[in-house]
Amino acid sequence: MKRAFAGISVAALLSITVLGQSAGTTPAFELADVHLRAHTSNPTPFMTGGILRGGRYDLRNATMLDMIRLAYGVTDPDTILGGPNWLERDRFDVVAKAPEQTPPDTVRLMLQALLADRFKLVLHKDTKPIQGFALTAGRGKPKIKEASGQGQSGCQPQPQTPQPGTVPYAVVSCRSVTMETFA
Repeated sequence: MKRAFAGISVAALLSITVLGQSAGTTPAFELADVHLRAHTSNPTPFMTGGILRGGRYDLRNATMLDMIRLAYGVTDPDTILGGPNWLERDRFDVVAKAPEQTPPDTVRLMLQALLADRFKLVLHKDTKPIQGFALTAGRGKPKIKEASGQGQSGCQPQPQTPQPGTVPYAVVSCRSVTMETFA
């Protein structure tokens, strides 16, 4: 009788341990295949997919930067800093299996787990100022006038000497261009 009770106790303890581990783990794809894509001469290759359809997650022609953006919901790729130079160069295909009704947020967690497992990806979230550009109106009244269509058209940078301790800025002079080209 004591052996039966001890066996049941051990089985109960093991099942509690297993349940505790599975409840706290990160969701993962059931199966996943990640392949490096052959280099192409296409100057503008685009990523496709990234959506779970019918239990299949299919992501094609994605850089590591693309995958990080998808997995972590980053809208501006310029805010992803650091890492090796192949993050933007090498392209991958990812095919994975997940339950059909998996919500998009869970699929993102699954992609995070896949990146950590296959690429040993480690991230550090931080907030710090980064350089940027601001298009602002100059001092005084606007000096834009309708072009006569004569003379050289296009935009030319104007040299500036930045003051020490200030943010450098660029001045561009545009003549005979549409507002669309100017923007």
